[in-house]
Amino acid sequence: MVKKMSSLFKYFGCENKEELYNKVKADDKSVRSLVDFIDYSKSSIKNPNKPITSPDSFAELISGLQKPSKGEALLVFVNTKNLPEHFSRIDVNDEEARKDALKESLVAGSQSLFVMYDEDVSSYNRRNLEQYFEGVSINVTDTFDHNAEEGYIRSKRQETPTPYDPMQKSVAEVNKEKSYTYEDREMRHFEGYDEFTSFFAEQEILGLDFIDDNNHIKENLKVGFQDDWQETFGIMACDSDGYVISVKELFKGTTNSAMIDMKVVAKELLTTDDINGLVVFHNHPSGDPINIVS
Repeated sequence: MVKKMSSLFKYFGCENKEELYNKVKADDKSVRSLVDFIDYSKSSIKNPNKPITSPDSFAELISGLQKPSKGEALLVFVNTKNLPEHFSRIDVNDEEARKDALKESLVAGSQSLFVMYDEDVSSYNRRNLEQYFEGVSINVTDTFDHNAEEGYIRSKRQETPTPYDPMQKSVAEVNKEKSYTYEDREMRHFEGYDEFTSFFAEQEILGLDFIDDNNHIKENLKVGFQDDWQETFGIMACDSDGYVISVKELFKGTTNSAMIDMKVVAKELLTTDDINGLVVFHNHPSGDPINIVS
């Protein structure tokens, strides 16, 4: 986990989420950077950056990167949605380089890892490298062998070789480009960020028409939960006219599961007046939509 920075509320001179929300709504100059970040978060619903979902998508991603040379590994760190956050190319036996890669990846907000090895890296060195990162809960999602001569990579999970475009760019250049694209990402590491964004989403959704304002609802849910590393399960209740009268986050789980108690859901429904419809919202921070709520 990334260590949280100082309080988001104190950083913007506020005591709590309500005070900060009021400043955001007023477009107060003192919180302009937060307002801009929220706007950026809404627009990222159309983000062209693609998650890694298959060997083909990994091959497409690394086509523009320097490949590992003899004894090296290319580390692609991703967030909970499998979107790349940081790249490192290291000698697998260089402990300092390994430590630097870990530190940089945590600052970037990474949660898991894809590794591409030069084919000559031994099984022992591969296992040693992967255990190092898994020891701090940066789990290795998949590994790839790189064959420079033939111009393909081979996934450990899928034996069929995948060709790639040989065009190359240094990982330093790519990280620099990404830091510009995600220049405001450090906002997510403030203590209280998750508390505020979920509150912001709830306040913005209340009173919206679930049909006519559906896109606004989705944008605000994106702001509220897109950076949450835990699975969240919540409900939105509508009145007889289709307006949202209640938004509640009911359960939180791990990165790939959430336990739901239907008694809690039923209690919430029975204690809210004038409910005529119910909508469930749920995120998949693991990046795998196949994971289901239990």
